[in-house]
Amino acid sequence: MIAAMMDGVIGVAALSLVASEGRLVSTVEYKINYFKPVNLGDILLGKGKVDNIGQRIIHSSGEIYNQNNEVVAKAMGTFNAYPIEKSDVANFIDK
Repeated sequence: MIAAMMDGVIGVAALSLVASEGRLVSTVEYKINYFKPVNLGDILLGKGKVDNIGQRIIHSSGEIYNQNNEVVAKAMGTFNAYPIEKSDVANFIDK
């Protein structure tokens, strides 16, 4: 669950820079480190940022915090930015 959340955290950070240009992002790879266990009922907050952006490749990083403001995980990832027309999402926009 933390890995999926982290992919979203750093992916949305990357997407936030290119969505207005009509582009989407897909995960190329990412590395995650876990620092503390997460228990049922914990309240989690993810924070992501873009570290570098190129023509097509975006590098972002992020942290997930628990309700005690403790870092439970950190990650760095690489994302490919591509035109929305190259995705299946384009089929749903016109409908």
